Amino acid sequence: TVSGDHAIMEEVEDLIKNYINLKTAISALTGLLVTIFLLIGNCPLAAVWGLLSFMLNFIPNVGSALAIVLPLPIIILAGEDTMSGGQKAIAILGPTAVQGYVGNALEPTLFGAALNLTAISILLGLVLFSAVWGLPGAVLSVPILGIMKIVAHHTDHPQAKSFLATVREDAE
Repeated sequence: TVSGDHAIMEEVEDLIKNYINLKTAISALTGLLVTIFLLIGNCPLAAVWGLLSFMLNFIPNVGSALAIVLPLPIIILAGEDTMSGGQKAIAILGPTAVQGYVGNALEPTLFGAALNLTAISILLGLVLFSAVWGLPGAVLSVPILGIMKIVAHHTDHPQAKSFLATVREDAE
C-alpha cells in the first residue's frame, strides 16, 4: 500500500515488534516478582495478583498504581493467623518497590537501549502524549516516539536533525 521506499515501513515494523516483545518480557518479570513477594508475604491469591500485575503493566503509570492498590484490602484485612505484621509489610512494600523500579528506571533504560532512544525522552514523551491523548497516548507514547525518530532520521531538514539529536541515544 506504500509506494516507493519500503525501508521506513520495515524499520517501523521492526521497532513495534521489538517494543511489544520487550514490554511483554518486562511485564512478565514484573508479574513474577510481584507473585514472589506476595508468596513470601503469604498473601491470599498471590498468583492472581501477579497475573494482574503482568496485565496492568501494559498501561503506563496507571496500571502500576492499580496493581499496587488492588491487593491492599485483602492484605490489610487478613487476620493474624493468615499473615503476620512482617508478612503484611513484605506483601505491601515488595510489590511497591518492584513497580516503582520497573516503571521509573528499568523500562526507560531498556527501551532506550533497545529502541535507541534516551531514557529522558521516553519519560518526557510519556508525559506529553498522556497529557494530549490521555491513557491511549500513554500506552502508545514509546512507539510514537520511535516512529518519529525513524521519520526524522530519513528526513533531510534541520529541525528533523535537531529533534533526532535530542531523542537518539546513539548517533549510529
